[in-house]
Parts: sequence; C-alpha cells; structure tokens
Amino acid sequence: GLSLRPTAVTQLQEGMASLAGVSADVEASLMEIHKIITEEKEKEKQYQDVMGPRPSPIVSELEKETQKYQEAHSMASESNLTLNKAMRLHVKNLQLLSKPLPDLEAQIPQISTLDESVLHSLTSIKEIISKVEEMRAQRQQLIDKLRDAIKNDDITNSLASKGNKDNKRVFQDELKKHQTAVEYIKQNIRAQNNILAALTEKNAEYAAAREK
Repeated sequence: GLSLRPTAVTQLQEGMASLAGVSADVEASLMEIHKIITEEKEKEKQYQDVMGPRPSPIVSELEKETQKYQEAHSMASESNLTLNKAMRLHVKNLQLLSKPLPDLEAQIPQISTLDESVLHSLTSIKEIISKVEEMRAQRQQLIDKLRDAIKNDDITNSLASKGNKDNKRVFQDELKKHQTAVEYIKQNIRAQNNILAALTEKNAEYAAAREK
C-alpha cells in the first residue's frame, strides 16, 4: 500500500512536473519547426513566382509530418491535463493514505466524536440500505415465482379447444393469469426507485453534516 511507500506521492508530483516540462519543450520545438516551415514556404513561393512552378519541395512533406506530430502532441497534452486535474483532486487523499497506519487511524473520526446530525444521517442511510436489500430479495422471489408459474402453465387444452382460430387471443387471455404477479414486480421496482431517491437525499444530508 501507499503507507509502505511514503515517497510515492512526492514521486508522482515530481513525475507530473517533469512531464509538464517535457510537454512544454515539445510545444516550443513544434512552434519553432512551424515557424521555419512557414518561412521556407514563403521563400519557395517567391522562387516559383520568378522561376515558375517546380516539383513539390521537401518542405511540403515536412509540413505533413509536423502536422502529425502536432496532432499527437495535442492528444497527449489533453491526456496530461486530465491526469493533472485528477491528481490535484485526489492528492490530499493520496497523501493521507501514504501516512503510517497509526497516523491514518488518528485521522479517521471516531463514532463518539461525531455530531448528532451526522449519527442520525448514518443511521438513516443504514436503514435505507437495509430496505434496498429487502426489496431486492423480495423482487427476486417474485420474479422466480412468476418464472416458475409461466413454466408450469400448460395452455395446451386452451389452444386445442380453439383449434387454429385466434391463437393470439388465447395467449393474451392466458397471460392475464400472471398479471397480478407482474404488477407486484412493477410496484417493487417503483418502490425501490423511491428508496434510492431517499438514499441520495440522506447521503447529501450526511455530506452537509460532515462539513459543519
């Protein structure tokens, strides 16, 4: 873990700084090359204005290659920027995780020191999570029961009595027998959506309480 490599975060920051330096050097080099190519193109234009057209000089090929390098550099720069933002966002957490275990444990709030509003939010969140698990288990039972009911539902006699007439209507009528189970499953799903909304709300309350 990071606690076994206390210099890891510093090395990461130094690596990012070094990478930024290399990126800046590449950017400067590409700009210089672009400037030289532009000057050479202008000289070539002046030459052809006087002497007439001639086969495409090597500068055209160099320009194409430079454009490829510029595109690759732009993609790399964007990736570096994303990485840099991610590091800045998490560097404090990484520094905390790199501390020895006793120091890390000291940074973790003890239950006894938590504010009453925080404890209340935690209790509510635990209750909601428990309810989510309960609804999930109930939904699985309903689905299994419906699957078994459909599997064991023999509608051969109904189809035989109708012959080849209106088979679609026979299936529709037979499926109505399972409509109650389907409605129970839909109710379960709707209820779980409400529970998840409540969990999101309580989590926001907990975050607000922790910041006080």
